[in-house]
Amino acid sequence: MFLTGDQIKKVKGKVVSNPTVSHLPGYITSAKPTDVANRAPWYKNTAPTYAGIFLWFVFWQGVTTTHQGFLGGTLAQGAGVALLGLVIAALICHAMFYFVPGMLGMKTGLPLYIVGTSTFGAKGGFIMPGFLMGVLQFGWLGVNIYFAALALSAMIPVKAEIIMVFWGVLAAFVGLKGIQYVAKVATFLPLIPLAALLWMFAKTQAGIASFQPEQFIASHKALAGAGTSPGVLSEWSVMTAVLTYVVGFFATAGAAGVDFGTNSRDKKNVSLGGLAGVAYAIVITAGLSMLIVAGVYGTPELNAKALAAGAAKKEFILDSFSLIPVVLGENTGKWLMFLLAVAAFPPACFSSFIAANSFRTTMPKVNPFISVGIGAAASIALAVSGVAGKVIPVFEIIGASFGPICGAMMADYVLSRGTWTGPRAGFNPAGWIAWLLGFVVGILPNLHRWRPEIFPDLPAAPVVAFVVGAVVYYICAKMDWRSEIVPWVYHLGEIIEREKKLILIVEDELDMANLIQLHLQEHGFETVVARDGVAGLETAIKRVPDLVLLDMELPRMHGLEVCRRLRSTPATRHIPTLVVSSLSSIEMKVQGLDTGADDYLTKPFKATELLARVNALLRRYTNLLHVEAMERPEWDTLNI
Repeated sequence: MFLTGDQIKKVKGKVVSNPTVSHLPGYITSAKPTDVANRAPWYKNTAPTYAGIFLWFVFWQGVTTTHQGFLGGTLAQGAGVALLGLVIAALICHAMFYFVPGMLGMKTGLPLYIVGTSTFGAKGGFIMPGFLMGVLQFGWLGVNIYFAALALSAMIPVKAEIIMVFWGVLAAFVGLKGIQYVAKVATFLPLIPLAALLWMFAKTQAGIASFQPEQFIASHKALAGAGTSPGVLSEWSVMTAVLTYVVGFFATAGAAGVDFGTNSRDKKNVSLGGLAGVAYAIVITAGLSMLIVAGVYGTPELNAKALAAGAAKKEFILDSFSLIPVVLGENTGKWLMFLLAVAAFPPACFSSFIAANSFRTTMPKVNPFISVGIGAAASIALAVSGVAGKVIPVFEIIGASFGPICGAMMADYVLSRGTWTGPRAGFNPAGWIAWLLGFVVGILPNLHRWRPEIFPDLPAAPVVAFVVGAVVYYICAKMDWRSEIVPWVYHLGEIIEREKKLILIVEDELDMANLIQLHLQEHGFETVVARDGVAGLETAIKRVPDLVLLDMELPRMHGLEVCRRLRSTPATRHIPTLVVSSLSSIEMKVQGLDTGADDYLTKPFKATELLARVNALLRRYTNLLHVEAMERPEWDTLNI
């Protein structure tokens, strides 16, 4: 937490924010960071909740299908090619769509709708990604309601429409209660689809080696009829189709990595949570689904049953969910499908939670029960009307929407060298230009299906949209098309002023450090010493001193780099820095001051001059500190 001298004024011992800060929207100023003491390890929060999303049968059942109806789907070139595309998609989801948002959430403790204001602006962030994320989550909730209710109605003597209403209301309620409840629900129910996939895999694995793509395609063509399919996917097209499907499904959840990051303790927890809950979960769930389909059509007996079941439905069965009765028998299959519908509840809660989080931050004065209730009603309407059943077009639009959002956020993160800069004023042009161009590129496949003579098709469109968003944002930033950063104060608790000023001495020579410490303590200052650049930066972030005395020639990290990072980190950018160095050249002094130092004192020096410069700098700054700010390791921007 930080305040600069011209942003505050004392009134009877209290602190009043400068009017400049009050120009920030209420959804920003009312945000409160997640305390590090309330955070959980990756295996209790991030990993199980993300894994619960990918264990949702609506995800893994459709990975072998295509929206256009290509013969053989994504298995047309064999299971190996499809699995390779799946592994690539899983790594892209983790590295490009999840990791940077997760790190930003961990470092700031703030949700996506606040963190995104550095990319899209304080006003623009209300719409993108803030409000849009919440609205889209109700689309996901509608998809969940639709498929879960259909599966449940096959076993329960209740109309699917009634189940849809009950399912949507319950999921919205649990989502409103917060992520800890979602994580608790997600702990055990995902074991059902995992067990189902492993059971079906065990029943079909013997046929995987005998799977013949040519025979598979011929069977599909015979059942579908001549001239009804656009053809067969090439190896490259199979991988890009898998990439589009998986990334499109994950795009919003990747951006929501910010919210999961607020509950992560450090970089290791962010990384492990993503690897286990995102990358590994994608490969396991969708990979088993692919192998099950290949195993069914590679086993003569099961192949005959599957073709007979497809003929009864007048369609070729490509998805593993519809093959459950073929593999396990009609009665057992119905019960398993019923249990899979029950296990779909955690993803529904996840959608409600993200929506609730969005509306809490973008509309803090509106009761979340009202906003989420309206959204849940819309989700139920989408499900009852059947619109929510068309999932693949939904995935494509979501990938086009959030691909450039994640790309622009990554570019912003790289440009700020791994820190969060804080909200930018108004609508940040760089972010909006990047999103618009990325979105146009991302929806080219949809436009191509509408007007193929005008719009070209584009493979792996969500990934390309991400790249376009990142590159365009970077170019716009270099052209200085970013709005100014707005100073912001957010409150975690009681604000106090130190009785004794704390001065951090970053000096590797022990005798010199002791001498400076002695002089300062004799004049009533509290001191802390760091013996290298890395330790100095870590101490500054965790202790937030009133002033930093900084040597230049330091082990592990040069003083210039320490100074630059102090200025780029929200928790320390307000701290005055006095360079105390034996490097006395004009060039070094200019470089030090340009990097962010407030004053430069060359060695050797007299104690009286040191004290005079220290007091002069402290007079210029009103350094009011938050008690909790001294214990906030999530501001650590070193990532070491």
